[in-house]
Amino acid sequence: MQHLGNHNRPIHVSVTRHIKNRMALRYPSLALAILPIMIAIMSCRKHRIEPPENPLAQRSKHSSLVVRLAGSSTDIREVNLDIRSVKIGYAGSGWMLLKSQPALFSFGSAASKMASILTDTTSVPAGRINRLEITLGLDHNMVGTDGHTTRLKLPNGEKNTVVIDLDMPVENNRTAEVMLDFDVSKSVVRNENGELRLKPVIGLSGSPDDPEVLLASD
Repeated sequence: MQHLGNHNRPIHVSVTRHIKNRMALRYPSLALAILPIMIAIMSCRKHRIEPPENPLAQRSKHSSLVVRLAGSSTDIREVNLDIRSVKIGYAGSGWMLLKSQPALFSFGSAASKMASILTDTTSVPAGRINRLEITLGLDHNMVGTDGHTTRLKLPNGEKNTVVIDLDMPVENNRTAEVMLDFDVSKSVVRNENGELRLKPVIGLSGSPDDPEVLLASD
């Protein structure tokens, strides 16, 4: 008796190939048009590209920041402070310059009690700011109670920057307003020759542990 071993083996038919063959016979043009699409689908199964888990996580998060400075005094009529620029620093990063215009800002008993706006609202990265730096110019002066104006110089050897330490979180899509306080009376000192000098004392409004940082939604 002759055994046909091949008749007992299962026959595997490619469904994809069968469909392509039948479509090629009936619709040659359509088959040629669909063939690249089917090849692309089969290729994607072999080399699948996963999309990012969260596309928004790849975008930089930004907020807005504005800095104000207030100061008053009962024994000094007016001090005009020449401020050139304001910068902020992030933990582990460098400095970022805020939008501002160099100007003279007046503080004292005769000056406005309203806080001066040192910077325009600036778009900044969300994160934690740990320092703020104010760069001073050279055109400071003081107006005494008699109306006499005296030019105020920085003490010899003193830097023209005031660095304020802070630990302030800036949340994404929020506007943060930092209030600073200029102690006018303590900022005008006399040197050993009796000459008046400017040694700015500027800090955060409120206690160091609870600075006055106003947050508002955009």
